[in-house]
Amino acid sequence: MECEKLEGVFRRIAQDAPSQRIDFDEPANAFTLWTPFTNVMKHCGSHGTLESILLLAAQHVNQRDLYVVREPFSNFSIMKYERG
Repeated sequence: MECEKLEGVFRRIAQDAPSQRIDFDEPANAFTLWTPFTNVMKHCGSHGTLESILLLAAQHVNQRDLYVVREPFSNFSIMKYERG
């Protein structure tokens, strides 16, 4: 069930990324952070490393649901960030 939810979140991110000018082919967007915001997925930031994007996620204390997408976009990896 969780995998299906993540696939749905990923589809929403893929749909909403162009309107936020996120080019997944740019190295600076190797890892991107997203959160649901009203009826879109909002881009919260990008970094070149997993460690950096997780530090950014930790700073978003007001967002309940955060998702990290790893490139390359054609072979994506997505995970839900959960506070420990």
